[in-house]
Amino acid sequence: MSSLKRLDDAELARIYQRERSDAAYEELRTRYSRAIRRWALTFSMAYPTFDAEDLHQEAEVGFLGAVLRFDPSKSNMYRFAETCVRRRLCTVARQCRRVRRIPPDKEVPLMGDAVGSGSDADDDTPLIGLIADANAADPVREALNRETHTELWRTVKAVLSPKEFQVLQCYCQGGTYHQLAEQLGMSVKAVDNALARGKRKVRQCLQRHLGRYDTA
Repeated sequence: MSSLKRLDDAELARIYQRERSDAAYEELRTRYSRAIRRWALTFSMAYPTFDAEDLHQEAEVGFLGAVLRFDPSKSNMYRFAETCVRRRLCTVARQCRRVRRIPPDKEVPLMGDAVGSGSDADDDTPLIGLIADANAADPVREALNRETHTELWRTVKAVLSPKEFQVLQCYCQGGTYHQLAEQLGMSVKAVDNALARGKRKVRQCLQRHLGRYDTA
């Protein structure tokens, strides 16, 4: 296992593709665990009617698919994994919505291109992802207009209380409710309440600020 830690992501993916090595996959999954959680969390905030744990499991499936299909000559691992996970979550959401007949207006699906981002009109990037994990090196963020990203953070911060903003930041960075409660000196219920208020305000804020959504 120690030898696997010295390999880069592409080498680990190649080993898993060739040998189906559980050890190689687990090493890759460990490296990407926070990213997988973050991708699922941002999607669950955009689609609050879907169970967050179910979305996380689907994100894991999407990541496995990314490892199986990854070609280092065409993309880097992080970007390809994020794309595969995002597409998996979008597909599952659409299928589930058809089965459950959930009206699009009940999902508040904050999907579509960001104003000033130069994205294609049919891009399915969750807009909530634009404000998630401000300090992370995220390929999606790198493609965004920096001024738009800064303005989004400023706008969101203005509508949240200091505690709501603090809880939301920690949540977007992948902390569990118990971790957030311990870190912020709050009860788990207080974290849950602050997060619920914050997520609701963020959705309303982004609806006003960006104004364009994909309800397909």
